[in-house]
Amino acid sequence: MPPAPPITTCPNCAAAVSPGSLQCRVCKLDVSRMAAFAAAKKAAQQRGIQATAVQSGETPAWRNPGTIVKTVFLLAFLAGIGWLGYHFFGPKPPRYLQFPSTARDAAQLFLTRVNGGDATFDQAYFLIADSARSPKASDDRGDYMQVCHTVDLYLAAEFGQDWITQTQLAPDPADPTIIVAKVALETLRIHTAQQTPPDRMAQYGPHFGILGIEEVDVAYAGELQHISAILNVVEGVAGTAALNNLKTIIGAYESNRHLPLFIKKMELLSVLRNPHSATWKSIVQTDPMRNDPVVQARLAAIVQDDRYSSDVRDYAKKALEDKLTDEDKAAVDL
Repeated sequence: MPPAPPITTCPNCAAAVSPGSLQCRVCKLDVSRMAAFAAAKKAAQQRGIQATAVQSGETPAWRNPGTIVKTVFLLAFLAGIGWLGYHFFGPKPPRYLQFPSTARDAAQLFLTRVNGGDATFDQAYFLIADSARSPKASDDRGDYMQVCHTVDLYLAAEFGQDWITQTQLAPDPADPTIIVAKVALETLRIHTAQQTPPDRMAQYGPHFGILGIEEVDVAYAGELQHISAILNVVEGVAGTAALNNLKTIIGAYESNRHLPLFIKKMELLSVLRNPHSATWKSIVQTDPMRNDPVVQARLAAIVQDDRYSSDVRDYAKKALEDKLTDEDKAAVDL
């Protein structure tokens, strides 16, 4: 039987095979295996198979451990990029889903953020319900921040910077969306409103936003800024010149007749806390709020504090005993 003719073409890739070569220069198939490969390929084609893979004994690239690790890292990287893209540019969940699920929890979180000072006022503002905001958020953000600032200053001055730890909350029996906050001797009423749309209630449940503090209405933000200025000045007031500056800041008492009693009280208490700024006239001005427990506590403290002048202490005693005369009140146009 004559010997088989020498192979001149690779049966795997059809590349030319030079005489004397040991391998195909393209696919690296050994020349010694080409005849067997060609026979296997022919048999496979006869069975309808289009191609036969080269069994070279080498590990395929996709099964190489280094390739697998690189692929896993690449997929993880792409997944991270996808998550960041969705987080920053994807659809945002409704704001109300970030509100607490009860009115009491909303009031607690709001007051806690107010107590946190400048660093958390923005977070307190976030809890203000859309229905209580101006259509343009930038129009009233500063006003709500002023409410937070003044309330924190006032409560910290009267009860210490940790006033939130002295706070007890309970729903108003007449309206559970109003949360009554007892801060030591002070009382604030926090108005809330349920924010989940009716058609989402079954899926998400209730979520409550803040409408405002009843006693410190955001409509008086300008006056609250005035009070904050007084609080800051009284901190360091001393001497006649400083007192004259303080009187200029406070202005005539009758000009504040339009203000709610609570706001007048905050202003007066800021003056009465300092022995250098309290006068008998400022004591008389407390008469409209003589039953207020915070005012009574301040007057009682003045009576016992010899840093105050004798006439201020005498008037504080008269105010506590409800013995201010009509002449006293006329002197400050009450």
